[in-house]
Amino acid sequence: MSSIETSDSAKRAQSESIVRSSSTNTGHLPPASIPNNVVPPRIIAVNVPPREKGAPKVKDPDGNCVWFTFIPTKEKLFSVPNFPEKVPTPLQTNGVAIQPAGHMGLGLFATKTFERGDLIFAERPILVVPEQISLLCGEKLARMDPSRDRALMLKDVENVLRHGVDVLMDDDEKKELLSMNNSHLKDGSGPITGIIWTNGFQDSMDIDYAMIGRYSSKINHSCVDNVEQDFDELSFCMKFFATRKINAGEQLFYSYCEQLKSSTERKIALQPYDLVCQCIACVNATHASDTLRKHVVTLVKHLQDRGEELQAQGDLSEDALKPFLSLKERMEKDGLDTHKTYTLLMTTIAGIVGKLKEKPTDTRVLDCKRALEWAISFPQRRLEHGW
Repeated sequence: MSSIETSDSAKRAQSESIVRSSSTNTGHLPPASIPNNVVPPRIIAVNVPPREKGAPKVKDPDGNCVWFTFIPTKEKLFSVPNFPEKVPTPLQTNGVAIQPAGHMGLGLFATKTFERGDLIFAERPILVVPEQISLLCGEKLARMDPSRDRALMLKDVENVLRHGVDVLMDDDEKKELLSMNNSHLKDGSGPITGIIWTNGFQDSMDIDYAMIGRYSSKINHSCVDNVEQDFDELSFCMKFFATRKINAGEQLFYSYCEQLKSSTERKIALQPYDLVCQCIACVNATHASDTLRKHVVTLVKHLQDRGEELQAQGDLSEDALKPFLSLKERMEKDGLDTHKTYTLLMTTIAGIVGKLKEKPTDTRVLDCKRALEWAISFPQRRLEHGW
């Protein structure tokens, strides 16, 4: 297979076609050192789909990827018959387009309507690297203190990445990668490292990886997101699903930070991306909304327990739903209706509705029914689309 492996120096790596051996979006994580009693695992860089050494660089219809990984991981996956499988075709093909997005620069927009749970698009990433950046360093550098020797470590990592990209990507792929946005121009990271830290989506195989996609790199941030990402090993592709209804012409958004953090904490988390979020959760942030995010897990758990007590009683009046519907509205107002706690709340409300003495008249109950139907169907939609 065409691959490049770890060695002791970049100069030797160049002469032997060998290199030594980082991000929700993942990349601004600090490098971590490897303890002295641990032998750093050996990293290689390979093409996906696999390419025999010396073979011409042929473009795969589903896309080509350069993957930095461990030798056993590569061998395990490459031994699977017909690896990689074909990238799945979404329910609505050609459903996205890269378009101008005002102050955000470019963005990814839906050209068709997607329902919650629909597969919007799938793509093979152009580059996949370990999230723990020190794994790409030589053994000596990997053991250094990243707070003191960060510059040396980042320089070594950039050399490794550059060599892998130069050897395994064709000119068009390199141009595409290097043209991606880089918001890490002043922190000492090199061009490729900065691009990874700006555009990488985190997912796991044997370890956590940062994955950089051609289309997904154009998905902008919002704390009130509308897409969710998952990685499929067998087709070696990233899949993006709608977490709420997305109409044609709407921009796709993914949250680069944790949804339940306060507005101040989210602002701090977004600083490495050099952006100020203008979503409703940030623009309309108050002490009350921050408090809700901090305590929503506990609040929903309390209402789940209360819901079980009410259902055990039976013959309930519609008034029993008031605290549940109140929290539902608060979560929707603050954009938390894609969080898993929202689905748990909807399930509890549905159970209470089944124990009411009379048919409910509150229109919000009908909304709960629709939300619950989505919550139940979402896993099935994922299965249908290969999640």
